[in-house]
Formats: sequence, C-alpha cells, structure tokens
Amino acid sequence: DFKLSERQILFLLDNLYGNLSFKDLSEKHFVSLSTVKNDFARLYKVFCVSNLEELRILLLQYQVEA
Repeated sequence: DFKLSERQILFLLDNLYGNLSFKDLSEKHFVSLSTVKNDFARLYKVFCVSNLEELRILLLQYQVEA
C-alpha cells in the first residue's frame, strides 16, 4: 500500500493505459496542469523513479491493471 490518493491513481491509470498527456489529464479531471505535474512528482518519489518513462516501465513490469 503506497497510500496514493484516488486522483493520483486515476492519473496513473489514465496516463499508463489511456496514453493521456499531462495537459489531457488536467482537462479531463478539471484540475490545473501544475496540479498534475505536482502529483506526478510525488508519484516519482513514492516509486523511486526520476521520470515518467521509468514509472511506466516499472508499472508495466509489475503488470499494474485498471
């Protein structure tokens, strides 16, 4: 349990499986672009990765599903 917020989980799944950009995520979830970027920065720290590509690879390795 990584204690992720519901929004962070939605962002992860939408980005991973929906291939939504940060801008698309902000529009879909009615939040600012900076909110999306901040949530992903927190996710990088939680999963000990430094960028989106590393995060996607990690989650795909562990077969994270929606």
